[in-house]
Amino acid sequence: MLFSRDKKKCFAAGCGEQIPRQLLMCRPHWLMVPVAIRNEVIETLAAWQEGASPKAYIAAIKRAAEAVAREEATQTNDDSPDKTAEVAATGVRARTRRG
Repeated sequence: MLFSRDKKKCFAAGCGEQIPRQLLMCRPHWLMVPVAIRNEVIETLAAWQEGASPKAYIAAIKRAAEAVAREEATQTNDDSPDKTAEVAATGVRARTRRG
């Protein structure tokens, strides 16, 4: 893949999705971030753009990445034998992630 100045990789660990530079994460990962942390990211980015220190924004995006990692770990744990049998029997998984 060629490098593009208007694209970057999603901030979620291990995600190679190319996204617009103004976004932090691809849509599936962003939606894994709790609303309170999403709001914190948006608010601290705005404050930084208005001249505040970037420290609060950096802390917020780290919390967002950690929230995604926790959610993905939970989804991985959903692949237990009991969950796998449930999916096979019903054809339905409680949580799915596109990607």
